[in-house]
Amino acid sequence: MNSCLIKLEVGSKVYDKENLEDKGTIKSITLAPNGMKDRSLVAILVVDFESGRRLSATSNRFCDVAEEKYEEFYPSVQAINLPK
Repeated sequence: MNSCLIKLEVGSKVYDKENLEDKGTIKSITLAPNGMKDRSLVAILVVDFESGRRLSATSNRFCDVAEEKYEEFYPSVQAINLPK
């Protein structure tokens, strides 16, 4: 990873923080409320791992893969470039 601001999307490689030996591929990203009382939005990722398991969890369960080449992502630049 070259930057702390990286773009993760469907197809990106990640690790489960609880199993850093098993690399996975993001299959789905969905925004959802954090709970009944906390309505702030969180990202839910579905990840298929090389071991064959599938995990659905909030994005903070996962981490980047150091040797992967990710696209750098700057939120303010993306916002400027979106059509109105």
